[in-house]
Amino acid sequence: MTVGLTDVPLTYSLRQIQPDFAALLCTPGSAATTDKVLADFPLAPSRTRRREVADDPAEIGRLIHEFYECFLWLRDQCQLAPSDIQVDPTAGRKWMSAGAYHGRFFSRPEHVLRRGPDARRAAGARDGALRRPGKCL
Repeated sequence: MTVGLTDVPLTYSLRQIQPDFAALLCTPGSAATTDKVLADFPLAPSRTRRREVADDPAEIGRLIHEFYECFLWLRDQCQLAPSDIQVDPTAGRKWMSAGAYHGRFFSRPEHVLRRGPDARRAAGARDGALRRPGKCL
């Protein structure tokens, strides 16, 4: 999950999905948001991974690298199948969301959470809520 300056979208996604693990990518400016999200949706420290990148669009390559590191942690150490790994690119800066979308190829494209007019169809929910099976974000 990319982390922005507000905790609302992340907490919402976590409450809807109820993941067993979460990897959060933040900037120095959004680190406090990460702490708030993990306070609102507590997971054991062994079930979370927090990575920080500089708040600079020129760092998109570093962001993609950190996504890959999170993917490897989820796949190898947490022993999750790639099909159980989802990416939520809705929070954070625009360049972070772009990096998240680019990093989605580590999983399958349909495992990127969507919001907006096609969210219901993508999530398979009748009421528009995000309801995706998965074990982590």
